[in-house]
Amino acid sequence: MLATFSLFALEASTAQNDIMAASFPAVAACLLLGPALIEPLLGGAAAGIGLGVKLTTALVLPVLVWLAVREGRRPFGAALVGGIAGFVLLGMWGYVLNLAETGHVLGSGTGTLEDRASPSYPGSVMNGLYLLYGLMDLSVLSNGLIDWLAVAGLLAATGVVVWALRSETMRHAVRDGARIAVPFFAGLLVLGAAALIADVTGWLGFPLRGANGALAPLNESLAHTYTRISSSDYSALGPLAMVAVVSASLIAVVAYFRRRADARHLALACALPCFLVLISLSTSWTPFLVRFFTIPAALAAPLLAWLFPGRAAIAAYGAVAALAITLTVIHDQAKPLHSPYGYGWAWNLSRTDALKTNSRADYALETNGLDRAVPSGCLGAIVGESDPTFYLYGSHFQRHIVYLPQGNPITPADAAGLTKAVVSSALPESVNQFVLDGWKVRPIGGGWVLATRALPPGTECKP
Repeated sequence: MLATFSLFALEASTAQNDIMAASFPAVAACLLLGPALIEPLLGGAAAGIGLGVKLTTALVLPVLVWLAVREGRRPFGAALVGGIAGFVLLGMWGYVLNLAETGHVLGSGTGTLEDRASPSYPGSVMNGLYLLYGLMDLSVLSNGLIDWLAVAGLLAATGVVVWALRSETMRHAVRDGARIAVPFFAGLLVLGAAALIADVTGWLGFPLRGANGALAPLNESLAHTYTRISSSDYSALGPLAMVAVVSASLIAVVAYFRRRADARHLALACALPCFLVLISLSTSWTPFLVRFFTIPAALAAPLLAWLFPGRAAIAAYGAVAALAITLTVIHDQAKPLHSPYGYGWAWNLSRTDALKTNSRADYALETNGLDRAVPSGCLGAIVGESDPTFYLYGSHFQRHIVYLPQGNPITPADAAGLTKAVVSSALPESVNQFVLDGWKVRPIGGGWVLATRALPPGTECKP
C-alpha cells in the first residue's frame, strides 16, 4: 500500500532519505510487539539507528515508547538497551562528525539547523495549520479528473449497494458502498479539507488567502507546496494516502473506545497527529517539511488493513492509486518520463545538465567552478542554508573541508593554515572579513565566492 503514496513513488528513485528514515520506526514498531525478548531488543536498535539516518524519526519516538511500555518492564528494558546500543554503535557518528568538523552537532548550513524554532503562539499554531494545508496535496489530479473520479465512485458504490442488497441488510449494503466510494472521492475530500483549513487560518488572524480568494502574498512559498505539480521536494503523500491514513486512524480510535481494538492500534493512530504537533513546535515552516510525513505514514500503515475488508475495496483503492501514481511518475518535474523532448530524456543527463533541469542552475555553476578553482587539498567553508555542502568534498573526496564560523572566520582559518575558503555570497559580512584581512576574493559561479591567500611554505594546511 505504501508504494501507492505519491511521495513514496517519487522518492523511490531519488537520493532523498525520507523513505529510508521511515523504514526504521516501522521496523521498530513491528519488532517491539514481538513475543521473544530479542525482538524488542532489535526494535530498539532499529529506532536508535533511525535517529542517525534522520533526526525527524525522533518525532515518533513517543509512539514507539508507548508500544514498548505497553509490553511490560522486560520488553521495555530490552528495547531501551537496544536503542542505546543502536545509537551509540551506528546512529550517533554522523552527529559526532558534524560536531568535529563544523562545531555544531547538526552541521553547518543545514535546514535542520536553520529552520529550528521554539514553541510559540501564534507561530506554532500557524506552522501546524500551514503544514496541514501543504499535506492536502493533489499531485497532478486536475479538477476535471477529480470530478470524473467522483462520478465513477458514485456509480461503483451504487452497483455494490444493489448487489449487496441481495444478501445483506440496507445498513450493511450502504456501508460496503461507502467503502468503495471513499478512494474515488479522495480528491474532492482533500479539496474540501484544504478550503476548511484556509477558512480556519482566516478566523485565527493569519489568513492563507487574501480578500480576492487567492493565496496571500506572504504565503507565496506555501502556494508552491499546494499545487498540481509532481515534485519529490514539494509534493506530499497524495490525496489517496491522506484520506486513507486519516480514515484508518479514525477507525482505529473509534474501535478502541468501542473495545474492538487495543492500545497498539491507538498508538499507531496517534503517529500522524503526534508528528504534526512536534514538528510544528520545533521548526519554522518551509515547503520541504511536508515530505517528512513519510515517517508517520509508514508507522500508521498497518492500520490501513481496516480499509480493505474485501476484494472490491482492494480493487477500488488499487485502481485509483494506479492512476494517481502513473500520472505522478510521468510528470515528475526532476525526471519526467514524458516531456517535449520525448520519454525518459532526463534520465541520461550529466550532473551539470541534471542540476539545471531541477531549478539548480546555480548549483551546477558552483560545483563546476569549485572543481576548476580547487581540484584538491584543504578548503575552508562558510555556507548558507540548503547549500549543496556534499559537493564541497569533491566526487572522490579529494578536498578536506574545514567549516568556519560566520562571525570570526579568520582566527580559525589562521589556526588551520588555510589558503583557500569558499563563502556563500549570501553572507556579505563574512566575505568582507576575508577582504579586510587581505585575502583575494573572486566569484567562482552561482552563489559562492572563493577567498585565497599565500602562506609561507610549510605552514599551509595538510589534508
